[in-house]
Amino acid sequence: MTLEQLKALDAVVQHGSIRAAAKHIHKTAPAVSTLIKNLENDVEITLLSREGYRPKLTDEGQIFYAKAKRLLIEMNELSALSQRISGHKELIVNIAINAVCPLQTVLAVLRKIDKRHPETQINVSTEQMGGAMERLSRGEVEIAITTSTGLQSGYMEAYPIFSIPIFPVVHRDHPLANVDQLISEHQASQYTQVIVRDSSRFENKQTLDVIEGGRHCHVTDFLTKKEVIESGLGWGGLPEYMVKKELKSGKLKRIVVENFELRQSHQYIIRRLEGGRGIVAQDIWQELITVLYEEPP
Repeated sequence: MTLEQLKALDAVVQHGSIRAAAKHIHKTAPAVSTLIKNLENDVEITLLSREGYRPKLTDEGQIFYAKAKRLLIEMNELSALSQRISGHKELIVNIAINAVCPLQTVLAVLRKIDKRHPETQINVSTEQMGGAMERLSRGEVEIAITTSTGLQSGYMEAYPIFSIPIFPVVHRDHPLANVDQLISEHQASQYTQVIVRDSSRFENKQTLDVIEGGRHCHVTDFLTKKEVIESGLGWGGLPEYMVKKELKSGKLKRIVVENFELRQSHQYIIRRLEGGRGIVAQDIWQELITVLYEEPP
């Protein structure tokens, strides 16, 4: 039994298929299958049932995997400990941030870390919708700041850091701006709703706050969405911090749409239990929690 075999088993369980696991641990699908088959031969237990469309842990496999998972976490912690003791810092730390977040708030923290660890390159990417969580689950980033949608319990840890009010707005010259009462879904569907596309690789379709059957304009990011709304071409939900000035000046007007009222987008700082424990990544993690942590919603 080897650590490589256990990592292959963990990847299959977490990602649901041999092919997805292979991409995650950067191996071929046949190589992953061989690792797991050899592991089953070594322990003399059938760990995965292959009868269904996707491999699934057998009863014996579930017991074995629970122990194996704890071992993998301990091995990762041991590796991080040895790194800290030796004083070796990561060359690169990657962070993915949900584009709905106030980026300057996070960057203010990262500037402190950059001064503290000038030899480490900190890469920051902004992702739409499920993009940040997907990059974290694929091991492409050490830390993600996003909603808890898709959070894998027992595989990731998360802390709430801030909540972002989001509500629908429209340009002052738009026909909906003249409606001072609740706007029905039918009424809103007569006008173009501006929607941000999901940047994840899966073809996830946004349904939250979307008026089905209405006219839609899809954009790639929130800044573009704001500009389209400001031009008067449509209406849509935007974070409060992004439209404060425009609401105060009267350029934009807040509207109340049926089933799309004020809501709080709760953002979390998230990392995988098996990664993101290097010296600099740990410092970033702790600093962000210390500065931004808020009580769970």
